[in-house]
Amino acid sequence: MSVKKIEKQHIIWTDIEKPNKEDVAYLRKNFQILELDLKDILVHTEMAKVDLREDYIFIILRFPVYNRKERTIIPSEIDIFIKENYFITVHRNQLKTINEIFDLFKNGKLDAEKPHELLYTLLKKIFRYTHPMLDHIAENVDSLEKHIFKKRHKKMVEEISIIRRNIIDFYRMVKPQHLALMELRDKEISSIPKRFQNTYFDDLTEESTRLIEELKNHRDTVEVLHDTNKSLMNNTTQKIILTLTMFSAIFLPMTLITSIYSMNLQYFPFQMHMNPLSFWFIILGMAIVATILFIIFKAKKWL
Repeated sequence: MSVKKIEKQHIIWTDIEKPNKEDVAYLRKNFQILELDLKDILVHTEMAKVDLREDYIFIILRFPVYNRKERTIIPSEIDIFIKENYFITVHRNQLKTINEIFDLFKNGKLDAEKPHELLYTLLKKIFRYTHPMLDHIAENVDSLEKHIFKKRHKKMVEEISIIRRNIIDFYRMVKPQHLALMELRDKEISSIPKRFQNTYFDDLTEESTRLIEELKNHRDTVEVLHDTNKSLMNNTTQKIILTLTMFSAIFLPMTLITSIYSMNLQYFPFQMHMNPLSFWFIILGMAIVATILFIIFKAKKWL
């Protein structure tokens, strides 16, 4: 079993990392947790939730964790049980903040006299842990804007896709969690003073709201930058096609003259037996036509 236990300030905190069947048996025996909830801690749950049981509160929350190597944001689930003076956390050791707060509580550096106070402190710290990730996304968006206008359109397509994916994944974790925090604030919970709910859990709800609004702003900005990058790429492609078309138009008269003189006929104007300079006259004529077309296209700003 990977169970850590500490008793401080009338709170018994039991922390379980990477839960297995032995840990489930431990919770079943010592805390009489329902089988339905025990099953939830062994599998990844897609949705955050708050369930009020007869003698305990069961909370599932999902927080984002940034994988620097893969440049992805992955969900980290934390399951919390609050029962009388017991505070139980179950997680997969992806959120280092939990271990840090556990050590602070163990060393008496954390002010919490009730499990719900410890819950608020823990969630507040985890929310602060997400701020650098949000700042990182903001920096990526700013960098994206600068590089788009430096004509690095093709390279930016992949970068835009990565940032969009991370914003969407972040949002998918925070949004359901926001609803769960609202439940925690608004539900009638006999073991938690209503004043505490309205003050501290409302603070967590506002924190979640700010995250959601910032993510929406970043999402909208990236969508605009995506459209801008797409427009710039299309504009560049159109310029290339226009340039090639204009050069084709310039060489068209030359191709026509060459095709005519390649016909197998007995007589053509400026044939060699009539004038030894006829070849150069034809070349000069084609050059004059090409020059005139070039000047016209340039004047119309087609080139």
